Amino acid sequence: TGGHATVGYQFRYDPAIRWLTKKCASGGLGHIRRVAVQWETAGALKTPAYSWRNDRVRGGGVLRDFASHIFDYLSVIDPSNFCCAVDEDCSGLHKFESKASKSDIQEIYFSGEFGSARFDCRVSRNVPNPLGHRIEIEGDAGRIQVTHRTPFGLKDLHFECWSKEEGKMLRCRDELGLVELEKGLRAYELDMRQFAVRNLFGDLAGYLRGHEKPLLPNFGQALLNQVHVAQVEDVLYRG
Repeated sequence: TGGHATVGYQFRYDPAIRWLTKKCASGGLGHIRRVAVQWETAGALKTPAYSWRNDRVRGGGVLRDFASHIFDYLSVIDPSNFCCAVDEDCSGLHKFESKASKSDIQEIYFSGEFGSARFDCRVSRNVPNPLGHRIEIEGDAGRIQVTHRTPFGLKDLHFECWSKEEGKMLRCRDELGLVELEKGLRAYELDMRQFAVRNLFGDLAGYLRGHEKPLLPNFGQALLNQVHVAQVEDVLYRG
């Protein structure tokens, strides 16, 4: 039709996700051995019964609603384990273990392996006092962690960096450029998640003007993310 489109995986544009990407790409963590994601909200307690979020057929449930984003941003953060071309022989998730009720689409808890990394994932919309969103990445030379607590504002971000070589926690909060980030949020009157969406559309607009598109989600990766979702779905809901 002559139009242009991208996929709405805005989390790869979140400043904290970008920071995790840079830390992994720097090689300071060594070989990535384990990735763990814990994402808790109280959304299910506030969602009307007729909402699409409560209907798996219409895309509801945390597996499609949340975990699809997890698979996408992990393909950016740790591409050696979580990303491959659609035409490649990619086994994706294997050694899968489910640890949650198959009947509750608002909570998933599973472990497995991607490439050579162990992957633990727990997502729930049923938590009255939710943790928020935590991503932990552990390599053979260090460990980093980002926790974005509800209500997901800039002040709710927490960072940890641990170096095996130095045997101590390292200062890492300043690496995100929080002062400049806060200025941007105030200038556009946005929260962190809205800011990520703005960055995605900014890249798309730049691409249409002839700029490069380093982070724009391509449809091949989006399809692969859905393959991973289907893998988990087969085990959780169809055994």
